[in-house]
Amino acid sequence: MHPRLNLSARLIAAACLSGAVVGLYPAISGATGARVQAPPPVTKLKAASSSSTVTLSWANPKHGTFTLVEIRRAAGRHAPGSVSSGTLVAKLAATHASYVNRGVAASTTYSYSLFTLKGALHSRATSVVAVTQVKPLGGINIFSNPHFGLSNPYAMATTGGHLWIVNRGNDSVTELNEADGAWVQTLSGGSYGFSGPNGIVTDGTHVWVANSSGNSVTEFAAASGAWVRTLSGGSYGFNGPLGLASDGTDIFVANNGGSSVTEFAAASGAWVQTLSGGSYGFNTPVALAVAGPHVFVANTNGDSVTEFAAAGGAWVKTLSGGSCGFGHPRALALAGSTLWVANQTGNSVSEIDTAAGSCTTSFSGGSYNFNAPVGITASGGHLWVLNSASPFSVTEMSAATGAFVANLSGSAYSFDYPVPILSDGTHVWVANFNATITEFPAS
Repeated sequence: MHPRLNLSARLIAAACLSGAVVGLYPAISGATGARVQAPPPVTKLKAASSSSTVTLSWANPKHGTFTLVEIRRAAGRHAPGSVSSGTLVAKLAATHASYVNRGVAASTTYSYSLFTLKGALHSRATSVVAVTQVKPLGGINIFSNPHFGLSNPYAMATTGGHLWIVNRGNDSVTELNEADGAWVQTLSGGSYGFSGPNGIVTDGTHVWVANSSGNSVTEFAAASGAWVRTLSGGSYGFNGPLGLASDGTDIFVANNGGSSVTEFAAASGAWVQTLSGGSYGFNTPVALAVAGPHVFVANTNGDSVTEFAAAGGAWVKTLSGGSCGFGHPRALALAGSTLWVANQTGNSVSEIDTAAGSCTTSFSGGSYNFNAPVGITASGGHLWVLNSASPFSVTEMSAATGAFVANLSGSAYSFDYPVPILSDGTHVWVANFNATITEFPAS
């Protein structure tokens, strides 16, 4: 035998005897020189996660080929490659084929490697990546992270589990994850062209922001936040655009300064028409809501609500006086076929039957504690009315009857000059002008 080959053979034999060669390589054990194979690995490894646990399941190799299963974990997607790397999670008897790793962090990526053991030998790694779920919000939460970029928040919209907040103070839009309130991104500068943004609406695919100072509307993708286009000038007739609404095909914009409503196609951004004058009776319109085939517009200085056809824009009627009880109507919320109106100076909430196109009643006084209400939102049979004058509070009402349910206030909520309010069906979100967000359960 060649001297170098003989030396290599002796080195390999010595390593095998010491247990240093593992995995798929054979080792020589005992005086007889019998060869011992490393145990085979587990197969069919799977991972399922919650916000605080990762459950692993696998198929073990043939009985008797191994004695233990070792589980090791690492943060991120790079799984431990050996029994000396990563963090030891557990060593289990060969009878186990599943394990629950408890106490892991929410919204975190972990990688796991499983090794079968037999004596000093171990198998190669079988690995899997697990991403834990977000931790559900519970109770009352106050979000004040300066990283959010909040500055005089003024309007909100929700879509696909994400909350979009318009910041009038720094011409930006902040995106948060509704499940845990985590910051996603803040959009500003460049082509977005935000200028005094005051209103926002989404159709689930795209988001539109009304720029009151810029007399324009910015459109971006809801999935990524990527800018799509900025609409301005010409026939759009934007003049202090404020409120927006979508009927799924077109976008309607209330022009607060021009006492008009602009309609454009959601798909292309093409101008459709601008409604103004005559029977429309628009007078500093601030908010819109689409109810079936009709659009309703709140006219702040006109103490009225205008109704027109979504298709064609024909005027239907203008509601005012009497049982309407409007007093500077500032916000609209639709619950089924009922439209609710928050009246800022009237310290009241008005109810409109959209099917009949008539005012039903007005709620005020007593336990409602309305105090300059400027926002209203509805979900799950409940209404929440945002009171913008000190002491700041939110009044909860029954959407079925208008009955008072509760008045939410105090240090626990930390309302501080609150302006917009929105429910995503699970949570109620209130943006405070002091650059914080208050969140509480919707049920």
